[in-house]
Amino acid sequence: MSYRRVTLLAIGAAIGGFLFGFDTSTMNSANVGISESLSLGSASMGFVVAISLIGCAIGAWFAGPSATRFGRTRVMLLAGLLIAAGTLAVAASGYLVVIGIGRLATGMGIGAVSAVVPGYITEIAPTEIRGRLGTFWQFAIVFGQFGGLLSGYLLTRWAGTEAAPLLWGGAAWRWMFVVSALLAVIWALVVRTLPPTPQDASSRRGKLADLRGPRLGLQGIVWIGLLLAAFQQLVGISVVKTYSNVIWQSVGFSTTSAFTISMITVGISILSTVVAILIMDRIGRRTMLSVGAAVMAVALAGLAFSFSTAAMGADGLTLGRAAGWGALIAMNVFAIAFGITWGPVMWLMLNELFDTRLRTTAVAVCTAVNWLTNWLTVRTFPLLAEAGLGVAYTLFAVFAALAFVFAWRFLPETRGEELG
Repeated sequence: MSYRRVTLLAIGAAIGGFLFGFDTSTMNSANVGISESLSLGSASMGFVVAISLIGCAIGAWFAGPSATRFGRTRVMLLAGLLIAAGTLAVAASGYLVVIGIGRLATGMGIGAVSAVVPGYITEIAPTEIRGRLGTFWQFAIVFGQFGGLLSGYLLTRWAGTEAAPLLWGGAAWRWMFVVSALLAVIWALVVRTLPPTPQDASSRRGKLADLRGPRLGLQGIVWIGLLLAAFQQLVGISVVKTYSNVIWQSVGFSTTSAFTISMITVGISILSTVVAILIMDRIGRRTMLSVGAAVMAVALAGLAFSFSTAAMGADGLTLGRAAGWGALIAMNVFAIAFGITWGPVMWLMLNELFDTRLRTTAVAVCTAVNWLTNWLTVRTFPLLAEAGLGVAYTLFAVFAALAFVFAWRFLPETRGEELG
């Protein structure tokens, strides 16, 4: 298969990552509107935000055996339809329970996508360009995040606020989810044109029992995959992506300014991923993750210090000018480091660590752990923020430092290795 053909197939599959990122930013953009329209408290909003992450873990877990039995492309098609149905349910309903079910279904679709698409791209890619094509997944995610923020911003500007009505009386935040549903349908149509990977036809299909080993019940390589997946979320990237608008508004920025800052941060992430595409096949994966973790630890420590200086004023929590600029710089340094290293490399390495027999099952389990850690981070952040944003970001900085130790001492190098 020619490089051009493989690249086109990788792009088609990676659109699933665009949906992943678009949904993240849509939820970010819609948070305030949902809360105001339905008069939801912080606990209810935490439920709305977090329930989709539980769905992601469920979707990722079951995507493994489903892909083993039916093939990756069929799972991708079903996932696209789930995302479309879930987002439409959220857009149409005024009941918290129905919105929760819709977010759960959307999460199941996104979780399944995240478990099978990176593996699909890895398996169709020639070794010499596997890193570059594997990075398409992360590029699609951050590009989707930018698209979701831009869509939310434009709809909010059109309506006036996130909760103000637009066409047929639907609030702006509802139309954000309608756009997401339309994109999911388009991707489902694209998936129908994708061929299965050669490994889908393999007769040696791993099961959960094959992951067992002598190290606390699992094979050592499985533990490495699980920790790799967990650390990617423990550094707090989902908090930055999901709560960025709320964070910036809480320290005194207007809605428009918060949207602008969030879009700039995601735009920087896009440029960072382009850098990753250019260097992925030239620098070792282990080196990239080690350096990235070190930079993120420093940036998060800077964020913690800046937010620790926030003071309560007449208009709520505010940052001084110097601290505000410090927080902006630190957050963007964090986004750059993550976008070049832990963002794309984690997904790529998960599919390089395991041989063909174990890959589908092991990656599904590791991806489920990634989503569960994502849920834990997002769910606990409002509680941590009540103790102070400085406290929350200090904790993320500690995890980034631990991620550095893990990457430097325990990760194997997979660049240039043939898939087993």
